[in-house]
Amino acid sequence: TWPNLNHGATQVAFSSYTFNNYELYRMQSDGSGLSRLTYTPINEYRPVWSPDNSRIVFYGFETASNAEVYSVNADGSGLTRLTYLSAWDGFPTWSPDGQRILFVSDRGGSYQLWTMYPDGSNPMQLTWSLNYPAYPDWSPDGPQIAFNADYNDDGWSDLAVINVDGTGLLRSRRGSPRRRSR
Repeated sequence: TWPNLNHGATQVAFSSYTFNNYELYRMQSDGSGLSRLTYTPINEYRPVWSPDNSRIVFYGFETASNAEVYSVNADGSGLTRLTYLSAWDGFPTWSPDGQRILFVSDRGGSYQLWTMYPDGSNPMQLTWSLNYPAYPDWSPDGPQIAFNADYNDDGWSDLAVINVDGTGLLRSRRGSPRRRSR
Protein backbone atom coordinates (compact mmCIF):
# COMPACT_ATOMS: atom_id res chain seq x y z
CA THR A 1 0.00 0.00 0.00
CA TRP A 2 1.00 3.65 -0.34
CA PRO A 3 3.15 3.07 -3.43
CA ASN A 4 5.49 5.87 -4.50
CA LEU A 5 7.52 5.86 -7.73
CA ASN A 6 11.02 7.26 -7.66
CA HIS A 7 12.01 10.10 -9.97
CA GLY A 8 12.49 8.42 -13.32
CA ALA A 9 9.85 5.79 -12.47
CA THR A 10 12.34 2.92 -12.32
CA GLN A 11 11.59 1.83 -8.73
CA VAL A 12 8.63 1.87 -6.37
CA ALA A 13 8.69 2.08 -2.57
CA PHE A 14 5.67 0.86 -0.63
CA SER A 15 4.45 -0.28 2.76
CA SER A 16 3.19 -3.82 3.24
CA TYR A 17 1.71 -5.69 6.19
CA THR A 18 4.01 -8.58 7.00
CA PHE A 19 5.08 -10.23 10.23
CA ASN A 20 2.38 -8.40 12.27
CA ASN A 21 3.25 -4.84 11.23
CA TYR A 22 3.76 -2.59 8.22
CA GLU A 23 7.32 -2.54 6.82
CA LEU A 24 8.84 -0.69 3.86
CA TYR A 25 9.81 -2.44 0.63
CA ARG A 26 11.31 -1.43 -2.69
CA MET A 27 11.20 -3.08 -6.11
CA GLN A 28 11.76 -2.28 -9.74
CA SER A 29 8.74 -0.73 -11.44
CA ASP A 30 8.39 -3.91 -13.54
CA GLY A 31 7.85 -5.92 -10.31
CA SER A 32 11.29 -7.52 -10.14
CA GLY A 33 13.97 -7.10 -7.48
CA LEU A 34 11.81 -6.98 -4.36
CA SER A 35 13.79 -6.02 -1.24
CA ARG A 36 12.72 -5.24 2.28
CA LEU A 37 14.06 -1.88 3.51
CA THR A 38 13.08 -1.86 7.18
CA TYR A 39 13.06 -4.34 10.05
CA THR A 40 11.46 -2.49 12.95
CA PRO A 41 8.69 -3.07 15.51
CA ILE A 42 6.84 0.07 14.35
CA ASN A 43 4.19 0.36 11.65
CA GLU A 44 5.63 2.36 8.72
CA TYR A 45 3.53 4.30 6.22
CA ARG A 46 3.59 6.53 3.14
CA PRO A 47 7.15 6.29 1.79
CA VAL A 48 8.26 9.18 -0.45
CA TRP A 49 11.49 9.25 -2.51
CA SER A 50 13.89 12.18 -2.25
CA PRO A 51 14.35 14.16 -5.49
CA ASP A 52 17.76 12.53 -6.07
CA ASN A 53 16.36 9.03 -5.28
CA SER A 54 18.94 8.46 -2.54
CA ARG A 55 16.60 8.50 0.50
CA ILE A 56 13.03 7.69 1.38
CA VAL A 57 11.06 9.59 4.02
CA PHE A 58 8.07 8.01 5.81
CA TYR A 59 6.24 8.02 9.12
CA GLY A 60 5.74 5.30 11.66
CA PHE A 61 3.63 4.70 14.76
CA GLU A 62 5.45 3.86 17.95
CA THR A 63 2.12 3.95 19.85
CA ALA A 64 -1.42 4.55 18.67
CA SER A 65 -1.12 8.29 19.31
CA ASN A 66 2.59 8.91 18.66
CA ALA A 67 3.73 8.94 15.04
CA GLU A 68 7.26 10.02 14.11
CA VAL A 69 8.99 10.89 10.82
CA TYR A 70 11.93 8.75 9.63
CA SER A 71 14.17 8.47 6.61
CA VAL A 72 16.18 5.60 5.21
CA ASN A 73 18.66 5.22 2.36
CA ALA A 74 17.20 3.69 -0.80
CA ASP A 75 19.13 0.48 -0.10
CA GLY A 76 17.66 0.15 3.43
CA SER A 77 20.72 1.35 5.33
CA GLY A 78 20.93 4.49 7.43
CA LEU A 79 17.52 4.40 9.13
CA THR A 80 17.18 7.78 10.88
CA ARG A 81 14.45 9.06 13.17
CA LEU A 82 13.85 12.74 12.33
CA THR A 83 11.28 13.78 14.95
CA TYR A 84 11.43 13.19 18.71
CA LEU A 85 8.32 14.56 20.39
CA SER A 86 5.30 13.09 22.14
CA ALA A 87 3.26 14.31 19.22
CA TRP A 88 1.77 13.01 16.00
CA ASP A 89 4.16 13.75 13.10
CA GLY A 90 3.21 12.28 9.74
CA PHE A 91 2.53 12.63 6.00
CA PRO A 92 6.13 13.67 5.20
CA THR A 93 7.17 14.69 1.70
CA TRP A 94 10.28 16.24 0.15
CA SER A 95 10.59 19.73 -1.29
CA PRO A 96 11.42 19.63 -5.02
CA ASP A 97 15.02 20.68 -4.31
CA GLY A 98 15.42 18.16 -1.46
CA GLN A 99 16.32 20.89 1.05
CA ARG A 100 13.19 20.59 3.26
CA ILE A 101 10.71 17.98 4.39
CA LEU A 102 7.08 19.02 4.75
CA PHE A 103 4.96 17.19 7.33
CA VAL A 104 1.82 17.44 9.48
CA SER A 105 2.20 17.69 13.26
CA ASP A 106 0.12 18.36 16.36
CA ARG A 107 3.22 19.41 18.34
CA GLY A 108 1.81 22.93 18.73
CA GLY A 109 -1.51 21.73 20.13
CA SER A 110 -3.41 21.26 16.86
CA TYR A 111 -2.60 19.61 13.54
CA GLN A 112 -0.72 22.05 11.31
CA LEU A 113 1.81 22.07 8.45
CA TRP A 114 5.50 22.14 9.38
CA THR A 115 8.82 21.86 7.54
CA MET A 116 12.26 20.72 8.68
CA TYR A 117 15.67 20.04 7.19
CA PRO A 118 16.34 16.48 5.94
CA ASP A 119 18.31 15.74 9.13
CA GLY A 120 15.29 16.69 11.29
CA SER A 121 16.69 20.02 12.45
CA ASN A 122 15.10 23.48 12.27
CA PRO A 123 11.38 22.57 12.45
CA MET A 124 9.26 25.53 11.35
CA GLN A 125 5.50 25.85 11.66
CA LEU A 126 3.89 27.08 8.41
CA THR A 127 0.23 27.26 9.40
CA TRP A 128 -1.62 28.18 12.58
CA SER A 129 -5.34 27.82 11.95
CA LEU A 130 -5.93 24.77 9.77
CA ASN A 131 -8.28 21.98 10.78
CA TYR A 132 -6.79 18.51 10.27
CA PRO A 133 -4.54 19.08 7.26
CA ALA A 134 -3.50 15.86 5.53
CA TYR A 135 -1.63 14.55 2.49
CA PRO A 136 0.41 17.70 1.80
CA ASP A 137 2.52 17.92 -1.33
CA TRP A 138 4.80 20.57 -2.85
CA SER A 139 4.12 22.09 -6.23
CA PRO A 140 6.67 20.78 -8.77
CA ASP A 141 8.47 24.14 -8.89
CA GLY A 142 8.34 24.55 -5.09
CA PRO A 143 6.55 27.81 -4.12
CA GLN A 144 3.21 26.28 -3.09
CA ILE A 145 1.82 23.36 -1.08
CA ALA A 146 -1.45 21.55 -1.76
CA PHE A 147 -3.22 19.57 0.96
CA ASN A 148 -6.58 18.39 2.30
CA ALA A 149 -8.17 19.99 5.37
CA ASP A 150 -11.49 19.70 7.21
CA TYR A 151 -12.44 23.38 7.57
CA ASN A 152 -15.89 22.85 9.04
CA ASP A 153 -14.96 19.94 11.34
CA ASP A 154 -17.68 17.93 9.62
CA GLY A 155 -15.57 15.04 8.35
CA TRP A 156 -15.40 16.34 4.78
CA SER A 157 -12.00 17.15 3.34
CA ASP A 158 -11.53 20.30 1.32
CA LEU A 159 -8.65 20.92 -1.07
CA ALA A 160 -6.38 23.84 -0.22
CA VAL A 161 -3.22 25.50 -1.55
CA ILE A 162 -0.87 27.73 0.43
CA ASN A 163 2.45 29.44 -0.25
CA VAL A 164 5.47 27.82 1.41
CA ASP A 165 5.81 30.80 3.75
CA GLY A 166 2.29 30.14 5.10
CA THR A 167 0.58 33.02 3.26
CA GLY A 168 -1.98 33.07 0.47
CA LEU A 169 -4.34 30.29 1.59
CA LEU A 170 -6.75 29.29 -1.19
CA ARG A 171 -9.35 26.62 -0.54
CA SER A 172 -12.20 24.89 -2.31
CA ARG A 173 -15.39 23.52 -0.87
CA ARG A 174 -15.81 19.79 -1.43
CA GLY A 175 -14.13 19.90 -4.80
CA SER A 176 -15.79 23.12 -5.97
CA PRO A 177 -13.66 26.28 -6.16
CA ARG A 178 -14.65 28.96 -3.70
CA ARG A 179 -15.92 31.98 -5.62
CA ARG A 180 -15.14 35.58 -4.77
CA SER A 181 -18.05 37.88 -4.13
CA ARG A 182 -18.29 40.72 -6.64
